[in-house]
Amino acid sequence: MKHYAKQASLSDSLYKNEIVSYGLGALAGTLPHQFKLQFGMSFMTDIAGLPIAAVGFWNMVLSFWDAVNDPIIGRLVDRTNTKRFGKYRPHMIFGSIFWAVTILLLFVVPPGSELVRLVYYLIVMALFSVFYTQFTIPWQALNSVMSRDPHQRNLLLASRQLVGAFATSAVGLFTIPVVSAFHDVRAGWLAAAAIVAFLCVASALVAARSARRMDYHNSIPTKKHATFRELAQLLFHNKAVLCTGLLLGFVNMGISFNAAISIYYLKYVVHNTSILAPISVIKILSTLLVMPLMPALLRRLGKIRILCVSMLLQTVSALMLLVLRDGAGLPLVVIMSTITAIGLTCANTCCFSLIPDCTDYTEVHYGNAHAGFINSVSTFVRKFFGAFSTLIVGGFLELAGYTADETSFSVVNTIVDLKVWIPIILLAAVLIVARQFPALQAETKTSH
Repeated sequence: MKHYAKQASLSDSLYKNEIVSYGLGALAGTLPHQFKLQFGMSFMTDIAGLPIAAVGFWNMVLSFWDAVNDPIIGRLVDRTNTKRFGKYRPHMIFGSIFWAVTILLLFVVPPGSELVRLVYYLIVMALFSVFYTQFTIPWQALNSVMSRDPHQRNLLLASRQLVGAFATSAVGLFTIPVVSAFHDVRAGWLAAAAIVAFLCVASALVAARSARRMDYHNSIPTKKHATFRELAQLLFHNKAVLCTGLLLGFVNMGISFNAAISIYYLKYVVHNTSILAPISVIKILSTLLVMPLMPALLRRLGKIRILCVSMLLQTVSALMLLVLRDGAGLPLVVIMSTITAIGLTCANTCCFSLIPDCTDYTEVHYGNAHAGFINSVSTFVRKFFGAFSTLIVGGFLELAGYTADETSFSVVNTIVDLKVWIPIILLAAVLIVARQFPALQAETKTSH
């Protein structure tokens, strides 16, 4: 247990630049993923000419691929122990580089038939998933090992969530203007993807550097002989991990669904995609005001309580659209988008704050924290539920008779119905799971 004694001393001396630098990793962890979520589906349907139902279906199918690669990479991360970069940093570095390459490939239209394009995007999205996992699992696991102090963990989390929320909104801020600046729309999309790729690698290197004092050769011991069967038993008997995974899944489904449906809502219901930029600016400013308050709120009111309130907040827009339908004016659209973004961002922060608690809980009850494996489970669940959001959007729009650049009453009505009922259903699901959440020692600590 010398390792944890050493980390306990380090937890009292985390430098501000380490907290900030770790948080900058959210640019790498969020920008490519959000760029794909927000524009990947519409790019493949409207630019590459693929059927919307096929795109949604293949996104869902690839979640089963995640079921294979996430635990493998999580276990690989836990077993890594390099002399130069330690356990987590080498995966962050190389994962981000290869991830940047795949985001570029995802926004290229290959020559050939529709089948050729479909196979091409299937392969690229599969690789995208692998490298996304390779970066995010070790980066998220650092939240558990850089400090043993619950409040400092919340500071690390708030840092990364603040940057992540900024990155989520920034995608909408620069993408449409960059694409519109090019006469060739395909070149415009590739230029926007290149910006995302560059920021991904640069921020990942900064985040990896922030953990040098904690992540080095032999600094983080791991149980070497845990089999997949033992890890599976650990997962399915660990109520804290199960509940956290489900909560992460439902919240991320809300985030993914909101990202996927928003571009269609602005294009076919509001008839104004240029409003995406000012919406993004307002979201960024709102996040800068709200996110710094999250560590104190989590500490005083508890994570589950804040999570439920945040999910309730993200349904406000749904209830407004239930009454207004397609009659919301531009100012109201901006307000609704901002409220939804704040609610989902705060809910996402609450869920991520539970993961370090789960590693502590697992260490106490099962003898080893298994931080890499637990984070791989959370990553898989988030992507699995997120993939269903594209299936829902693609499937329902296909049933409504969607075709690119054509608007019908059925399509408009379907888009509005989705924006009304999916958030309400997700709120109900979160409230049910939250009631089953076990009392964690770390949770009681943060409420003191």
